[in-house]
Amino acid sequence: MGTDKLRKIRLFWKIVPNKLEERYIEWLCSKPKGQFLITWPWNEVRFLPLIASEYAINEKEKIAIIGRIQEEEKDLFVPTMNTTFGKLVYLNNKKPSKYQNFKKDLFGCIDEDIIKMTENVHIHIRGIGTKITNDYLCDTQSIIRCKRKIINEINEMYGEDCIREITTKRAGRSRVTQEVLNENGYFDVTLDRRLERSGKLEYTKSWELEILSAFNENEKIHIPSQQVKYKVIKSPHDIEDDSVNNIVYFISEELHSEILYPYLKRLGVKVLIFENIDCFIKDIIYGGYQRYWPLVDFLKERKEAIFTFLMFSTEPEIRHLHNKFANDVGSLTIQTLDTAKRLELLFNNEWSESKYPNPYSSMKSQISHTEIKYEIIYEVVNEIDEIFDEIDQLLKELKWEDYNLKKGTMKYFKDMRKTPLDYIGDYSRYEVFKRKKIGIEFTFESVMLFINGIDEDICNKLTCIHDNFFGKCRGKRNVLFKKIDELARELINYSIITIVVHPYDCKGFEHLLIKEGFEEYLKNNLIAVTSWSTEVGHRCVQATSMDKKHIVISTEAPSINFNLYNCEIDKVIFIGSKKNLDKIKEIIEKRITESFRRPVTFLSENDDAPAILKKIEKESHTFETLEDDSIDSPLPKNDDAPAIFKQIEKESHTFETLEDDSIDSTVIEIKDVLFPFQTCEKTSQSISGTSTSRYLKSGERILIAIASNGTGILFPMNTTLHYRVSEGIPKIEEIETSDKRLNSLKNVEIYLGKKEDYRSFKTKFVELMLDKGADISIEAGVFKWSNFPKLLYDSVSWTKYLQKAKKTLILERHIKSKDADDELACRIVNSGTSARDLDYVKIWWKGYEGVVDTSIGKLRIPFVEHPRNADDLRKIYKVINEIISDPGLDDLSALKSYNASMIIQKIRRNVLGGTPENLPKKLRNSYQILRPYIDEIWSFSDTFYVQYFERLILAEDMPAYKIINLSDVSLIK
Repeated sequence: MGTDKLRKIRLFWKIVPNKLEERYIEWLCSKPKGQFLITWPWNEVRFLPLIASEYAINEKEKIAIIGRIQEEEKDLFVPTMNTTFGKLVYLNNKKPSKYQNFKKDLFGCIDEDIIKMTENVHIHIRGIGTKITNDYLCDTQSIIRCKRKIINEINEMYGEDCIREITTKRAGRSRVTQEVLNENGYFDVTLDRRLERSGKLEYTKSWELEILSAFNENEKIHIPSQQVKYKVIKSPHDIEDDSVNNIVYFISEELHSEILYPYLKRLGVKVLIFENIDCFIKDIIYGGYQRYWPLVDFLKERKEAIFTFLMFSTEPEIRHLHNKFANDVGSLTIQTLDTAKRLELLFNNEWSESKYPNPYSSMKSQISHTEIKYEIIYEVVNEIDEIFDEIDQLLKELKWEDYNLKKGTMKYFKDMRKTPLDYIGDYSRYEVFKRKKIGIEFTFESVMLFINGIDEDICNKLTCIHDNFFGKCRGKRNVLFKKIDELARELINYSIITIVVHPYDCKGFEHLLIKEGFEEYLKNNLIAVTSWSTEVGHRCVQATSMDKKHIVISTEAPSINFNLYNCEIDKVIFIGSKKNLDKIKEIIEKRITESFRRPVTFLSENDDAPAILKKIEKESHTFETLEDDSIDSPLPKNDDAPAIFKQIEKESHTFETLEDDSIDSTVIEIKDVLFPFQTCEKTSQSISGTSTSRYLKSGERILIAIASNGTGILFPMNTTLHYRVSEGIPKIEEIETSDKRLNSLKNVEIYLGKKEDYRSFKTKFVELMLDKGADISIEAGVFKWSNFPKLLYDSVSWTKYLQKAKKTLILERHIKSKDADDELACRIVNSGTSARDLDYVKIWWKGYEGVVDTSIGKLRIPFVEHPRNADDLRKIYKVINEIISDPGLDDLSALKSYNASMIIQKIRRNVLGGTPENLPKKLRNSYQILRPYIDEIWSFSDTFYVQYFERLILAEDMPAYKIINLSDVSLIK
């Protein structure tokens, strides 16, 4: 028999449900009554065909499952439930054939002819002029994606243009391709794609033998799809053909409500299962309740009936709406399975699962990640705020009588703040901004007429704004358009760009791009204009095929229907006014905050649930109750949680749904927010200044470390925080104050200096290294350092050059120190670095944690150890070189300085964290020397016990890094 024919033989796969799935099957067969909402830990509910077959065969009662239905035969990674149900086979035979010759021949056939070999890409990296090499297997089989990945990794670590040559070898081809990227590069890379078996065969060959051995004994093989009558309902036509005499029903979730629910009532099923109830619940946000209320009405009508409703939730980003759903239905039992603590207990509680992945059961390793993989940047265009803040203030003073005109006008200016279209001009053209509501076209001129009829004085003031700002814009491009234009031209050489704007602005913005010379880029799909839709995901695939990065530039918050986690975007740049970007930050933080994505609920004493859930909940109850009590209102209440989502989501989908956000900022006492249940007595602590002294400014976003006694420590953003878990485990963690993981960090200790102010371990660690490990030699890539002082000097040399550049500006330009800071920061930002905040950039040369004595002189330990990437530092060196021309300001020196700071950071983090295995072998001896001193410093120092962290905005100047009474602090709500 030929190999091609052999490959048509079906391989039977043994199905072993995991422990949780097994318990839910048993529980359903016990016929629980009620309506159950289940927060499933995986993004798919794979075992539904098993639960349908077990219930139908054992109970002989009707069961219907509403979910994804496969329209036709397609190659899917995980087939839909109707397809997998039809392929289920039950086998009672436990003893396969004993014919050894047949067994040997069958196994050999599976090995050589049925199981295909795979192509793997091997990577070999060689440092030019060094003996350093690195060999490993790429995590993708595509040589194009692998090439892109390795270029990105090396560029991120060592800077752009560091690769000299890439050689590619393809399996089965004698031709070798060599591509020179930079003749002066530092590395050669070889990608070798080979045809081979990748690791261990994830298939047990005896499964096939069991099936073949049972063919002679037909009673030992049972096929559910032949034992019970089942029906697949994909469209209204399928309903018309249904005699309602089937036992199992698979129904498409895409059926219209007016067809779906009457049909369900006619069926008279005893068990109804929703594969993903979230696809109905999220209709609250962007569908106008067209699918939501019919579902709620259907459930309310049947809450007294003897039925079982299982509703699985698989989209954590929608769970902030579950509280509203439960309230609207009125009788709903929520079964929480996916909090971190419950999953930990579940997997530690004699967990069992299939050895190999399969489409009928989920594995622990398949729980979806909760980390955003791509970089998010917020690009503020201050000019927009300057003009529209003035407009907003005037609009607040208007006394409206016509509510619809008010809504339309407020919404018009709100959208105008974030549009890249021309503000004024010929309104019949797409590229000129306008909106329509209740049959009225809102343009700048028509809005001015409305306002003039209400308050002539305000109209005159707005006319002045028109003359001074919008009048100057006639014939010129919007300032937001100019910024997007600049970004696109800067990024287009190495990426494809997707520009996301309001759906109403897409066509007009595309016209403007064509006018400004982007027509060829649009034709070649290097640039596309869209809203937050599936088009963004499709562009990711296109970027991969073109071997380019995918960068999204957006003026809008991501749609709630757009999955922030499952997309291969490289970078998202949100651009616009500060007011708009603050809203976008808020919605993104809400969508990635654990208490909203995975809310905790508890069963009541009489609630029905699988025994495994009750056991886990009992074990987690104390932990989760204490954790929730440590913050104010951790769970969303009714409609409160979705409010920000509603506001932004509706703005991006329809002009009709306006929320007026023109409310004054309110200054409140911090204790009223953080300690509403507690009165804090003031203490008279006086803290003197230290090298870390810094006053945080009013309006600045900060991190607060909060203790249970009403005291706290304020931290600026973009600084490093060192902490240890309070139980005393000898492990010190390092985290940036902007890191979202701080949202869930609780009950930790931070180290205090002699004057009871916070001290990071950066300076202390350097002092220890200089004292105990000064003589170590280090090499990385093409760079070598004979001792630690030289490594340290190179790591901070970039800040020394910046200080020198500032002094040169002062002396040569005869300007003040502040003006020199401003000019240097502006030059750096304008050079195209990732850093866009001028105040943050100034910290690079102005802010430092301490000063250390070394064998080559005194050195400052900066707050910011290095820019975001090596390419940024190369740009910074070019800026400095324009001011103080120095031979040490070449690309190689920038690369060396960046690597030196990264190495120190890596050594410090692993020594503090107690992970010597992550250090090079030469440095592990230093770890053994340094670690006892670290523990000693901690044990003999004062520490500050942090109950939890909050990010807020200050309403007045306050000192950073010092213990203060939080009752003395005000914030902007």
